[in-house]
Amino acid sequence: MPIRDVNPRDPGAFLGIGMDWPPREDPDTGDIARAVGEASVSACVRRLIHTEYEEVPMLDDMGTEASSILFLAAPEGAAGFVGESIRRAIEDYETRVQYLRGDFLDRYDQTRNNARLLFVRVLYRIKTSGDVVQNVSPFNLLTGE
Repeated sequence: MPIRDVNPRDPGAFLGIGMDWPPREDPDTGDIARAVGEASVSACVRRLIHTEYEEVPMLDDMGTEASSILFLAAPEGAAGFVGESIRRAIEDYETRVQYLRGDFLDRYDQTRNNARLLFVRVLYRIKTSGDVVQNVSPFNLLTGE
């Protein structure tokens, strides 16, 4: 949605306007796609989950451990470690939501040559509307073999 079409009196617009995540082109305008309102909140949560510590200048503690496990031989139980870093990041850096719960499923995928996958599902409530939203992100893990 182009910014010029956003009504500032719309309660959803109060939640903000930002770049959609993952980045893509808006087919109508050719610009970078934007997310408005609750979609902006969801895009920010997805971006936050995929942000590595020290990736954002001057905000060294912003981010999660989720991306770092992609390049390590992640031990069993990595899901709990990642889950705690995601909870902390959302509570510290996304003030428009209330973190409700995270489910972290660490599995081996038989259809992909026994690749190890971590599925991250985060449930949160958008404070202005009370809507409960879920975000699911898969991560490939190295097995150390």
